[in-house]
Amino acid sequence: MTLDSGRWELSFSMPLVQYTFQPAKSFRFEGEAARRKLEVFRQAGIRWIMIDGINPLDDAGGQIEEIVGITAPWFEEFGMRVSSFHTAAPYYNRLDRPQEPVVRNLLENVRLFAPWRPKAFVLHAGNMWYEQEDLDRLPDSMFRHGECDRMMYMHDQEVDKHGEQAVIAAVAANMKVFARESARHGIALACENMGDMMALGDFDSLGKLVAAVDEPTFGYCLDSGHAWMRGEDPADWIRFAGKKLFTTHLHDNRGGSKSGPALFEQDEHLSPGFGTIDWRRIIGALDEVGFPGPVNFETEGWPVGDPLEGYRLAMQYWRVCEKMALGD
Repeated sequence: MTLDSGRWELSFSMPLVQYTFQPAKSFRFEGEAARRKLEVFRQAGIRWIMIDGINPLDDAGGQIEEIVGITAPWFEEFGMRVSSFHTAAPYYNRLDRPQEPVVRNLLENVRLFAPWRPKAFVLHAGNMWYEQEDLDRLPDSMFRHGECDRMMYMHDQEVDKHGEQAVIAAVAANMKVFARESARHGIALACENMGDMMALGDFDSLGKLVAAVDEPTFGYCLDSGHAWMRGEDPADWIRFAGKKLFTTHLHDNRGGSKSGPALFEQDEHLSPGFGTIDWRRIIGALDEVGFPGPVNFETEGWPVGDPLEGYRLAMQYWRVCEKMALGD
């Protein structure tokens, strides 16, 4: 068995920017590190990459257009394709406010990032547009939590005020515009399963949202780690998504429990094989739904000293799991 042979082509995470939060939220382009990573990928036989989230709302100096303009030719030079780009946009506003700023920003995301030609934009459907006045109204206790918890709290307020159906309809209207514009560039939209970490992230709410958008290029991204840490079987998510599974964020952890907190209920982002997920079940489910690939890992390679050897080991492990699951 060779590293580049198997059921699917393989894709790995490719950081391009480094976010900092002090004294204020900002990011910088890590160009030299990116080129080194691309060379490692080329040597490892990796032809697909995932790009982590960059939010145009964080871009005060117009860096994004320059970064995309620099890196798109690099990907061509190194023979790489972008499997997915993780958008970091808000997808809906409070229902008593205009949705136009949200839609304008979504269309700007398409304009900025389409030159990378990703197969899919990955999104957290519960990302909410909020203003400082919204934060000012939050109880003090919410500031001991993270941003996802604060958005969940605000989402629940909207559901209490307007009803779940109205909230999903508003989100879906924005997403329909986003999906149609993205499809013009050959890009699908893939909603990531977030469990109870964020609104519109579980089986029920994501299913309702995908049905409400009702576009052929609007579907799902399986995040194996999110499912497993919440006591869910990632293979169930694959079967739930079916033909609308457009990409994957595969990574491992030591699992959680549906019934309550567990010792290792953490989003550890371990390379497959270093947690407790049974990858044969995931591979079987991917094959069952006819997933076309590539299979994308939201991880680095194995944690060894040489990055090239780390990716080779990670790929070899996956190929062995494929052979065990599919008998090829």
